[in-house]
Amino acid sequence: MSTLYNRDFYTWTQQQAEALRRLNDRGAVDVDHVAEEIEDLGRAQRNAIEGYMTQILVHLLKLKRSPADEPRQGWIDEVETWRVDLAVRLRQNPGLTPQIAAIFAEAWPTAWKKATIALKRDGIDLGPMPVTCPYALGEVQAEGWLPLRRESR
Repeated sequence: MSTLYNRDFYTWTQQQAEALRRLNDRGAVDVDHVAEEIEDLGRAQRNAIEGYMTQILVHLLKLKRSPADEPRQGWIDEVETWRVDLAVRLRQNPGLTPQIAAIFAEAWPTAWKKATIALKRDGIDLGPMPVTCPYALGEVQAEGWLPLRRESR
């Protein structure tokens, strides 16, 4: 079991929480709350992945839509840093890999809102949010991939 802990923390947390709930002697330990806290540790890994994905998407939208040259390289650098962080977190928690498409879909509305707020300060209107993200998951994760051109509405 300790090898699973080192290999895939997320999956370990979910298995341990379930194992605690199956314990027969519930008097000595507040099993339900301990199990819930362990599950929360696993959810924190998922939330971190969603956070990296959201930040990448925000900056890809800024790169695509903003005509500004000054912050552009900083945005690119941040996208690459978050991609590395995302890849590391997924490697440490492979049990979340099957959920990556769902996490990507969940990150999209938040990313759109954050990018809209940031770009409106510069007088750029993103318009209505597309139902689906204009970028493929593979593009978002791909080292060095950036939107082809800047555009403004």
